Amino acid sequence: MIGKTKILLLSDDIIGKNMAGPGIRVWEMAISLSKENDFEVGIACPDFSQIDNKEHPQLIIFKYSLHKKEKLINFASRFDIFLLSGYILDKFPRLNNLNKLIIADLYVPFILENLFVYDSKKFKLGDQQLIHNRDLRVLIKLLLYSHHFLCAHDRQKYFYSGMLTAINRINPYLLKLDKNLSKTFTVIPYGIQQKKTIKETKVLRDVLPGIKKSDVILIWGGVISNWFDPFILIEAMEEVIKVNPNFKLFFMSTKHPNPLVMKFPKAEKAEKLAAQKKLLNKFIFFNKNWIPYEERFNYFLESDVGITTHLAHFETQFSFRTRILDYIHFNLPIICSKGDFFEQYIQKNSIGITVTPSNRDELKKAILSMGEKKFRDKFKENIKKVEKEFYWDNLLLPLKEKLRNSQMLSELKKIKSTEIYTGKETEIKNRYSTNPVSHFYQFHNIKRILPSGFKIWLKRLIYKTKL
Repeated sequence: MIGKTKILLLSDDIIGKNMAGPGIRVWEMAISLSKENDFEVGIACPDFSQIDNKEHPQLIIFKYSLHKKEKLINFASRFDIFLLSGYILDKFPRLNNLNKLIIADLYVPFILENLFVYDSKKFKLGDQQLIHNRDLRVLIKLLLYSHHFLCAHDRQKYFYSGMLTAINRINPYLLKLDKNLSKTFTVIPYGIQQKKTIKETKVLRDVLPGIKKSDVILIWGGVISNWFDPFILIEAMEEVIKVNPNFKLFFMSTKHPNPLVMKFPKAEKAEKLAAQKKLLNKFIFFNKNWIPYEERFNYFLESDVGITTHLAHFETQFSFRTRILDYIHFNLPIICSKGDFFEQYIQKNSIGITVTPSNRDELKKAILSMGEKKFRDKFKENIKKVEKEFYWDNLLLPLKEKLRNSQMLSELKKIKSTEIYTGKETEIKNRYSTNPVSHFYQFHNIKRILPSGFKIWLKRLIYKTKL
């Protein structure tokens, strides 16, 4: 590539004042990439995004519309590399015809998330299957047409490696170039900003009726999606306050900032449960609206502990809970359920406590232990030691190095352009499958070392018939 490498990040989620994890990831990655003198970076996001580049004028911003797809295609054609995720290729299939290098960001395993998003009484089982079939089609298309893949951790890498093998994207051609898949995958977790913020205003203590200056505040840093378990936390809080009524629990939001994302039924149920137990607005508080990205820090800085509880299920194993990074960024000791990527990380680095999913007594004990400031301070000191690992600029170093390796990227593009199933496979199938024994015997030296009855034994093994 001559001159600057032109990289376009295409977001499936909104970016701007109010944005969730996927939008934040695109925004922060674009900022970090744009710091490099040899990169020209653009962002394409939905047209209802409240985004501007006043603080980062080097970024090229484009708002796309599903009703004017041609405009995005024309804008995207000026770039060399696409970094995208989710449903972008399904929404804009012509992107694949532009002959650009495509990097798929797979850090959100949406095919697994949606198994739980639509797991409610509102959706019949047959409808859930249709939705899953659609998600599977979208994901397979993304895997087929992409040349390089980003994952949040090794578990995700193994999951997607299996899928790539199943659709024949990991094949002899690829392995000849990349035997250990280091050129095919880059592990990039979710990150945090390097800059530190100072609390600007009070938002919880002595502001919300019921939360005092001396209280120990547990913050739930995000929405209440279907794969989480807020109910066990509310039940544990009921027991906790009997021992120490100074504990307060604050849920940051009950709805997603993207208006196209469906409501979370568990949020409503969790609020009803808190009300039934007479804890609502006394010990447990729900924020109804999404807190703007540049204002969130006030809530974290005023809290004492970051908490999240999830169920024990398939999605958990491959998830990457981005709210944990908020807790690390704002130096909050962590309480979370076991079973996901962060279980071992939290235990290894002693930055919090992990509890068995759905175990109320363990959760109660963990919360009560955080009542001692000296106990929390030990975790806070350890968090300071690990936070640099998650600075966006540090996380993206491996990807930046690969983006500068034009020869490697060119080779990966050639692998993708090879047909998944070539016309030769029919010929090979006929030669090997219709008469595998006769083909086996074309290797004349084999006859000298095999026993005379081997041909009959091989036929019985393959065809399972009596001769």
